[in-house]
Amino acid sequence: MKTKEFYGHEVQALPERVDQVYMYIRERPGIDAPDICKDIVIGLFGGAGAVDRENMSKLSGHELANYLGDWWGGTWNEVCESIDWLLERGRITFSDDGELNCVE
Repeated sequence: MKTKEFYGHEVQALPERVDQVYMYIRERPGIDAPDICKDIVIGLFGGAGAVDRENMSKLSGHELANYLGDWWGGTWNEVCESIDWLLERGRITFSDDGELNCVE
């Protein structure tokens, strides 16, 4: 059960970034959610500033996810909602180590 469902709110039918997230997974099999979000932030916000880009380049996995959640929470949530949507529909897989892959 998703958080919104628990509180009786409707789940968004199609997350805003679902197509963009799916293309990242298709083009880079095995990518994880934090790396997708980092690429979106850097692409959208013109590099997200030199300090921010440098901070993100030093992090991966859980540390990068925490950083993105703290500093880029809106984008991080959009990426996670898109991944959940794709998983629920069987379009991608999520491995034990966080790797995302398309189901062909």
